[in-house]
Amino acid sequence: MEKECKKICNLHCVPDDKFIDGLIEVMDYTSNAKVKNEFICISEHEFTYTYIKKKERVKCITSSQLLSYIAHGEFNVIFLHSLYSIPLNAIITIPKEIKIVWLAWGYDLYCKPTMYSPFIKVSLYHKKTCKALKRISCKEALYEGYCYGKYLFNRKRIQRIVNRVDYFSGVIPAEYHLMSRLPYFKAQEVVFNYFKLDAIISRKNLDTFSPIGRNILVGNSGDPSNNHLDAFELLRHLNLEGKKIYVPLSYGGTADYRGKVKKEGEKYWGKNFIALETFLPYEEYCRIIASCGSVIMFHERQQALGNISVALWNGCSVFLSETSEVFKMYKAMGIPLFSLQSDLVDDNLQQVFSREEIMHTRERLLAFGAEEVLLGNIRKLYEKLQPDIFTSPSK
Repeated sequence: MEKECKKICNLHCVPDDKFIDGLIEVMDYTSNAKVKNEFICISEHEFTYTYIKKKERVKCITSSQLLSYIAHGEFNVIFLHSLYSIPLNAIITIPKEIKIVWLAWGYDLYCKPTMYSPFIKVSLYHKKTCKALKRISCKEALYEGYCYGKYLFNRKRIQRIVNRVDYFSGVIPAEYHLMSRLPYFKAQEVVFNYFKLDAIISRKNLDTFSPIGRNILVGNSGDPSNNHLDAFELLRHLNLEGKKIYVPLSYGGTADYRGKVKKEGEKYWGKNFIALETFLPYEEYCRIIASCGSVIMFHERQQALGNISVALWNGCSVFLSETSEVFKMYKAMGIPLFSLQSDLVDDNLQQVFSREEIMHTRERLLAFGAEEVLLGNIRKLYEKLQPDIFTSPSK
């Protein structure tokens, strides 16, 4: 009698986010006779997806249905797309024979369990941003104080939850090493990347060049970790005549904070300041990035890697905080960057890279982020998770 073919049955727990459609596309591409991927989103009530377009691929269930769904689905691996994609208490009730993979997103490392005591401690805010947050966020501070008290009460349980995780992938390699400092963190490292098939950064586009504009992009969201006001303080002393300043504010942060950013930007640059307050399709957003010859990301935590990589691919001048792990990572990859603290001057805003310089940057980006490399990382991930039934995900 022929032996029954084993399967890798992966359950992906996802939030409603702009990355999920690309995730579904990639994981479906890696599915075959021995690899199965399913997707769920936890909600206590029916809701309309804001970002996910592939709605038919994501089953919405309540938290009370989760354990039954796992039991009946015969899953052997559960991917948590952010630790908070399912209720924390549910994590320690998942049977031990099911492997749990935590794919960190950033906020679940640098802002959780609380802003006062995150898993990875980084000084997120610069001077002007700190001042603005103190002025407009008293209610937020009280809430964070409440959350911190609650965390202290539940600290041991949270440590048990993190200890239950079998595998971990940060967005950048440094995050695994930073998490490894926690005595209760025992997960093995894996590499997982969020990407789209047929993305701009691909070998087939290596020789495709489009003109870039003279505009400036500041930040990637309305979250205060962008340090918008500190970036504005550096920019407002430079000659920006004829340049538009684009600032994405469609998500993240409070309405008060986003309003403060918008007010300050309009004070400095008037009609040349453009707040992007609604979510834009990927292609349209990429066109805006292409109109910006300079990209300024004043994050101290890992954030906006997609924006940064596309900007570098296009030949933009990219300015990052020299104290951030992202800056250090790109530098280690051999990619030219500017330091916000040291290099933000008029001449560098006018920088035009030669074709040879752009080609060098593209080759370095492809060495780490070409589609075949990223798919290879998934192949290695499957092999590590289930070596006895591993099969190549490529079709």
